[in-house]
Amino acid sequence: MSIIQKYREKRRDLETASKRSSRQPQHARKIPIPNIFAAIRIMFEKDVGPLMFFMSLFVMANYAILVPLQDVIRRRYGFNNLQVGLCYIPFSIGSVVGAASVGKLLNWNYARVARSIGLSPDRNREDDMRKFPIERARLDLVWPWTILAVAMIIAWGWVVDSGTSLAVPMVIQFFAGAGVAGPVSILTTLLVDLYPQNPGRVSAAFNLTRASTSAAGTAVVQYIIDSWGYGYTYLFMGLLVLAASPSILMVRKWGPKWREERYQRLNGLREG
Repeated sequence: MSIIQKYREKRRDLETASKRSSRQPQHARKIPIPNIFAAIRIMFEKDVGPLMFFMSLFVMANYAILVPLQDVIRRRYGFNNLQVGLCYIPFSIGSVVGAASVGKLLNWNYARVARSIGLSPDRNREDDMRKFPIERARLDLVWPWTILAVAMIIAWGWVVDSGTSLAVPMVIQFFAGAGVAGPVSILTTLLVDLYPQNPGRVSAAFNLTRASTSAAGTAVVQYIIDSWGYGYTYLFMGLLVLAASPSILMVRKWGPKWREERYQRLNGLREG
């Protein structure tokens, strides 16, 4: 949907809501207060916690590539501020390409898994969704993107140390952007699938964990580089992501059982 179409749709919705509210008695408006602790509790769910743990380390390791970029480009290639800023574009383009590609793959794999077990891909049927292996439909696509991202993280350190042509780190930036956008899109979609009634809360919890971990990682990465050098620093980052990747396998294998347990628990609380 284009920006203009989105604006027109929103304007029509506002006009419809205004007409509807004019025909109804007015009540005092209450300012909604976000429940921060409810978002934090989501992090400790059996299926959500491992996903957020992996993605926090994954995003931190990938964003750590961008931290020393300014210093490396300016010092090794003698660029000014404008030229340094332009060197961030390949990562951004790669992120857009990765997100667009994985979106189509998610839809295709969802329909494929649904047909393989004899269910309709209609997501609005809650009974079918409880029986549907949504973890498998989403997480099976994570691995190619994760391997790509880890390869780019490790390669980045050695390329920076070698002082090659500028084209090489720029190509790595592009593929690193695509590698990080893929798993982020996949796991964000899965988290919303696990909490379809409250996607805002689970998204807030996801943003909190990955942003705080990325902030901590980017704050210390330069100290690690000063101590170990670029090559070993980013080798460590890549291996750290690989060490955390079994958490994805855990959720793929036991996620449906944990999801059903949560469903039964929440239903019991509502009935109680």
